[in-house]
Amino acid sequence: MGRRALTSELRQTATGTNLTHTVRLGAMSPGVVLTAAGYHTCLDHLVALVETDDAPPFIDADPGPLEAFYEAREAAGD
Repeated sequence: MGRRALTSELRQTATGTNLTHTVRLGAMSPGVVLTAAGYHTCLDHLVALVETDDAPPFIDADPGPLEAFYEAREAAGD
Protein backbone atom coordinates (compact mmCIF):
# COMPACT_ATOMS: atom_id res chain seq x y z
CA MET A 1 0.00 0.00 0.00
CA GLY A 2 1.26 3.52 -0.84
CA ARG A 3 2.32 6.18 1.60
CA ARG A 4 -0.59 8.06 3.13
CA ALA A 5 -0.27 11.51 4.61
CA LEU A 6 -2.49 14.38 5.61
CA THR A 7 -0.74 17.60 6.55
CA SER A 8 -1.75 21.22 7.01
CA GLU A 9 0.84 23.95 7.25
CA LEU A 10 0.30 27.62 8.11
CA ARG A 11 2.88 30.18 6.99
CA GLN A 12 2.81 33.85 7.83
CA THR A 13 3.19 36.17 4.84
CA ALA A 14 3.50 39.92 4.48
CA THR A 15 -0.24 40.16 3.83
CA GLY A 16 -1.66 37.40 6.04
CA THR A 17 -1.34 33.65 6.30
CA ASN A 18 -1.02 30.88 3.71
CA LEU A 19 -2.57 27.49 4.37
CA THR A 20 -1.07 24.53 2.53
CA HIS A 21 -3.19 21.39 2.87
CA THR A 22 -1.60 18.25 1.42
CA VAL A 23 -3.20 14.84 1.06
CA ARG A 24 -1.14 11.93 -0.27
CA LEU A 25 -2.98 8.66 -0.77
CA GLY A 26 -0.61 6.58 -2.86
CA ALA A 27 -2.29 4.50 -5.56
CA MET A 28 -5.66 5.74 -6.73
CA SER A 29 -8.56 3.78 -5.32
CA PRO A 30 -12.34 4.02 -5.46
CA GLY A 31 -13.58 7.12 -3.70
CA VAL A 32 -10.38 9.15 -4.03
CA VAL A 33 -11.94 11.50 -6.58
CA LEU A 34 -14.91 12.11 -4.27
CA THR A 35 -12.58 12.63 -1.29
CA ALA A 36 -10.49 15.16 -3.23
CA ALA A 37 -13.61 17.04 -4.34
CA GLY A 38 -14.85 17.03 -0.74
CA TYR A 39 -11.62 18.49 0.65
CA HIS A 40 -11.62 21.08 -2.13
CA THR A 41 -15.22 22.08 -1.36
CA CYS A 42 -14.51 22.37 2.37
CA LEU A 43 -11.42 24.51 1.76
CA ASP A 44 -13.34 26.75 -0.66
CA HIS A 45 -15.93 27.28 2.09
CA LEU A 46 -13.17 28.05 4.59
CA VAL A 47 -11.71 30.68 2.24
CA ALA A 48 -15.16 32.27 1.79
CA LEU A 49 -15.67 32.33 5.55
CA VAL A 50 -12.27 33.92 6.23
CA GLU A 51 -12.55 36.46 3.42
CA THR A 52 -16.20 37.48 3.86
CA ASP A 53 -17.20 36.23 7.33
CA ASP A 54 -19.90 34.25 5.52
CA ALA A 55 -20.01 31.06 3.48
CA PRO A 56 -22.80 29.52 1.44
CA PRO A 57 -24.45 26.45 2.94
CA PHE A 58 -22.74 23.18 2.02
CA ILE A 59 -26.05 21.92 0.69
CA ASP A 60 -25.65 24.47 -2.12
CA ALA A 61 -22.21 23.19 -3.12
CA ASP A 62 -22.01 21.36 -6.45
CA PRO A 63 -18.99 19.02 -6.36
CA GLY A 64 -19.62 17.86 -9.96
CA PRO A 65 -17.08 20.18 -11.63
CA LEU A 66 -14.46 19.33 -9.00
CA GLU A 67 -15.09 15.61 -9.45
CA ALA A 68 -14.55 16.03 -13.21
CA PHE A 69 -11.34 18.00 -12.52
CA TYR A 70 -9.93 15.28 -10.26
CA GLU A 71 -11.05 12.49 -12.60
CA ALA A 72 -9.09 14.22 -15.40
CA ARG A 73 -6.04 14.56 -13.13
CA GLU A 74 -6.28 10.87 -12.24
CA ALA A 75 -6.55 9.91 -15.92
CA ALA A 76 -3.48 12.06 -16.69
CA GLY A 77 -1.52 10.33 -13.94
CA ASP A 78 -1.16 13.45 -11.76
